[in-house]
Amino acid sequence: MWPLIVLSDDRKYTLPVAIANLVGEHVQDAELMMAGSVVTVLPVMLVFLFLQRYYIRGITAGSVK
Repeated sequence: MWPLIVLSDDRKYTLPVAIANLVGEHVQDAELMMAGSVVTVLPVMLVFLFLQRYYIRGITAGSVK
């Protein structure tokens, strides 16, 4: 909500705010919203998958006394 309030230029919107702006009063472009959601989530998922062993190693190292 904060980027929507602060930013006045459409080009500087964050991805979730831009996806939320795709909802119209009478028309919802569901395909475009889903494509935007995939573009938003995919990089985070890829980083997690590549760095998963380090996350697990850090969690288990912190739990052993």
